[in-house]
Amino acid sequence: MIKYCKFSMLILCVLAVTGCSHMSSQQMSELRTLAESAQKQASQASLQAQNALSVAGEANFAAEQAKNSVGTALACCQDNRARLEAAMREAMRKGR
Repeated sequence: MIKYCKFSMLILCVLAVTGCSHMSSQQMSELRTLAESAQKQASQASLQAQNALSVAGEANFAAEQAKNSVGTALACCQDNRARLEAAMREAMRKGR
């Protein structure tokens, strides 16, 4: 998106330079306004992209923490299962 905006600005500038010889001051003013608007939109798009990247990084960090928590919970469950199975085997052995 940013490359597209920069490319559009380049094309707009080239067109402005090549076509300026026969343009009125009002047309030049409109072109300048259009160029400034395009630059503002490109800056806003860049800022939004940076914000999105930051949010994605935070989401990735949260996902890694959740993954670690799940791993810890799974290890705990497996440990409890092993202890319960051992206790059941011991109870069955004593019951004979």
